[in-house]
Amino acid sequence: MDTLLQFWQWAGFALIAVLLAVLFCLFEFVCTDLKERRTAKAIAACLPDDADGLISDLTLPVRKNSTTQVDHILVATHGLYVIEQKNYAGSLTGCEKDSHWHKVRSNNTLKLQNPFRQNYGHIKAVEQALNAQGLEYINVVVINGPCRFKGQKPEWLCMGMEQFIAKVNARKHMNVLNPESVRYICDELKLKRKPPGLLTDLRHIRFVTHKHQKNMKFTQWVTLGFLNLIDFVYNRIKRKLNV
Repeated sequence: MDTLLQFWQWAGFALIAVLLAVLFCLFEFVCTDLKERRTAKAIAACLPDDADGLISDLTLPVRKNSTTQVDHILVATHGLYVIEQKNYAGSLTGCEKDSHWHKVRSNNTLKLQNPFRQNYGHIKAVEQALNAQGLEYINVVVINGPCRFKGQKPEWLCMGMEQFIAKVNARKHMNVLNPESVRYICDELKLKRKPPGLLTDLRHIRFVTHKHQKNMKFTQWVTLGFLNLIDFVYNRIKRKLNV
């Protein structure tokens, strides 16, 4: 009897630990999601004529069991903008073709992946999903936060949403895509995307960390296992009900 009681006590502690890990992971993702939603709302508010062509948190399959994740893509008659969003504080240095940039804050230097190179991979995934030749993709990096860039600033490095909106407005006279093409591209991307949500985000993080030979955060690993279990049980029940 004592052994059985101890078992249920340990099972209870384990369940509480899992739930706490899931809640912590959810909190992190909600904070990130709120930042991206604010950016999406700002784009839609400042460019109301193009709001229907805005897709955010776009996860696309690249190969078997691999994905890429685009923060925002704006499809409009005046251009196809693939947007990488970063939230930085401090000073940035680097060139558009460098493999890495550097961020300095309080005398601490951090080596970062060049966001333009990172976004180039996103552009190739979008290109693959659309399977369309001759489209011009605009590689955009938007930096939010108290950050400044030192040196020759790349054309589409936007220090804040205001700079991005101004650059887009300057292209509004251009006719790059017709309205039918805009609708087709949006529909095709929505069809090819992975279902947006925490499970898709965590599976993408697992792929990225494995690719770079790193480990997922413990809270992310626990949450992914928990959600995979729920997804497995749900699909088993769904299949049985459809039999």
